[in-house]
Amino acid sequence: MNELDTAKTMDDYCNKLVELVTADAAAIGYTFKPTTLDGDVTPGNWKVAIVAGTVFDSKTGKNKNVYHFYRLEKTGTWSQKPGKNIPIWVDSNGKCIRDPQKAERRISFGEYTKFLGYYEVGEN
Repeated sequence: MNELDTAKTMDDYCNKLVELVTADAAAIGYTFKPTTLDGDVTPGNWKVAIVAGTVFDSKTGKNKNVYHFYRLEKTGTWSQKPGKNIPIWVDSNGKCIRDPQKAERRISFGEYTKFLGYYEVGEN
């Protein structure tokens, strides 16, 4: 069991997730700080967005909280990497991702219903 598994509410889960990602970034000398959809990022850094939701875990037969990242590409569109698959540039409806907050985030076994925000991440 990890720290995220102990969250009692979705808000608690999301707060812990951002706290843990921030700590992990700092541990490797990276920045991880809030920004906005239109906010500039330091050259060499990336802009990411995080979403979270509840999905059905077929192994346990129970619902569990999960998270997902999107990354802003140089083209101005966003990509995502579902599981171990290659990155894709479309949402669940097959539409180009221009804003992860507005993208369709339904998946076969649940939905990412909570938008946690945009973040800058990188060495600078």
